[in-house]
Amino acid sequence: MWNLPRDNLKRNTRSGCDWTGPERELRGFEKVSLAPGETKHVTLSLDARAFSYWDEAKHGWTIDSGKFVIHVGDSSENTPLHADLTIN
Repeated sequence: MWNLPRDNLKRNTRSGCDWTGPERELRGFEKVSLAPGETKHVTLSLDARAFSYWDEAKHGWTIDSGKFVIHVGDSSENTPLHADLTIN
């Protein structure tokens, strides 16, 4: 059996933010083989690029300050773990 732990990044958009993409984006995953009833510890890392978007006006990657919520689970509909992150 295969399981795909994944993390989805949700941006809490605010006025003044230039980003206009989707509310949630897949930013990492790990393919894990599990026997029935087996569990494993998985670490997913997010670098600065995970929080950035392409800015056409600047012709480069940009990170807006603000609040992000990282959701972790085995699908986009099942994300029981989450953490808030603020970038200044």
